[in-house]
Amino acid sequence: MDIDRLYWTCGKTLDYCQRIEHDLRLLLSILSAWRNIPLEDKERLTLGQAIVKLEAIDKESERPYLAKQDYLLLRSLRNRRNDLVHDCFQRFLYAKEEERLARFEESLRRVERTKNELESLWKSLEDARIEAYEAYRRSMEKDERKAPRP
Repeated sequence: MDIDRLYWTCGKTLDYCQRIEHDLRLLLSILSAWRNIPLEDKERLTLGQAIVKLEAIDKESERPYLAKQDYLLLRSLRNRRNDLVHDCFQRFLYAKEEERLARFEESLRRVERTKNELESLWKSLEDARIEAYEAYRRSMEKDERKAPRP
């Protein structure tokens, strides 16, 4: 049983969860500002509310920033995070001695799969956030050039 590997993988997975939530809110803010959509305090939105709002705005795009698969993963994020925080270790720590190793390996596989999927999702979100910001910035510069100078 390589418990240190499990600890490291859990930590990295939680890191991706936090990055995803942060980039999700930033992307939502950028797209809301660009489309003049009022957005209540983005920090107070739950993860689920932020996902729903982002998906609704993104669907209206000529070319959405995130793929359908990304939204499926986003919607599963809360449950995956909860499994990691509440069940990952209990799955094997309190198992009978003869079942402990198999349950540990199952927990490790689940966490590694989740980490890999969330790493990919975070990269997609990061790319979308950067792309949206650059497009928004260019559109604002274009609007400034059209505006009469004082």
